[in-house]
Amino acid sequence: MAKVDFVKIDEARFVEVCRLYFIWKDLNNSIKLLGGLMSR
Repeated sequence: MAKVDFVKIDEARFVEVCRLYFIWKDLNNSIKLLGGLMSR
């Protein structure tokens, strides 16, 4: 049972990390777009 719990925890952590990564990526892209618009 403990192994299953650990797997669930790891899965949740993995999903959270992926979500944070994509949010960060989107933020970076948005900042780059804003920077490009500002420099025009």
